[in-house]
Amino acid sequence: MEQIRFRPQILTLLQRMQDGRCLLAVNLNGDSYQFNSALLEINTEQGYLVLDELKPNTGHELFLQQQRCRVRTSLKGITVSFIVTLISSGQENGIAYYRVALPDSISYGQRRAHFRPKVSRAFNTEVQLDLPGGDTISGTLQDISLGGLRIKADRELIDLTAGTPLTCRFQIPGGESIECSLDLRFFSRNDHGCQLGGQFQRLDPLQRRALQKFITLLERDAIRKSPREGT
Repeated sequence: MEQIRFRPQILTLLQRMQDGRCLLAVNLNGDSYQFNSALLEINTEQGYLVLDELKPNTGHELFLQQQRCRVRTSLKGITVSFIVTLISSGQENGIAYYRVALPDSISYGQRRAHFRPKVSRAFNTEVQLDLPGGDTISGTLQDISLGGLRIKADRELIDLTAGTPLTCRFQIPGGESIECSLDLRFFSRNDHGCQLGGQFQRLDPLQRRALQKFITLLERDAIRKSPREGT
C-alpha cells in the first residue's frame, strides 16, 4: 500500500470519491462490524470532511464515543483507506452527519483483490456450510465479493482452523443457487456471535457473473439508502 501524504493528492482522491458517490466502509476500533457511510462535503479552507450517518445506526453512538474510525472504499478496483478524527456531529432532517478532520495520509493500493459490500436486511441471505466430519451449519451472509464472503453463524461453534476446505451453498435473492468450494480464512467469536470468512475456490463463469450482478445491486442499494446529497 502506498502512503500518500501530499495534500493536493489527498484532496484529489477525496474529490474522486465524492464525485463517484463511492460507498464508504467504516470500521471502529475493537469492533469487527462494518458500517456504511458516504462523503458529503470536502471543506479545504477549514480542513474538514462531512460524512453521512453510519448505517446501521448502531454505529452512531460508537463513533461519538470513540471519535475515530477507519474509512475504506474502492476507486476503480483500487483500495483506498484512511483514518479520520471526529470534530463535531449534527443532524439535518433527522439524519446525523459528522465533521471529521482531513486525513494526514491516505493508503492507496490493492490490499484486497475485491471490495466487499455489506449485505443489508433487505437482501437477507442464508448460507449453508458443510464442515469437516459431515456437520452442516447455517449462517446469515454479512458481506460478499467475487473473492469470498463473511457470514454470521446461527449457532455456537467450536474453533475452526484457517485453511479448512468447506462446501458453501446459498441462493442469490431473485437469482440462481450457488454451490462452490470455500477455504476458511478466519473464525471469530465475540459479542456479535460466531463469524466466519472464506475465500471462494474455482467459481465458474456463470457463477462469477451472477455474483457480480448481486454485488452491484448491493452497492447501489447502500448508496440509495444514504438519502443526503450534501449539507
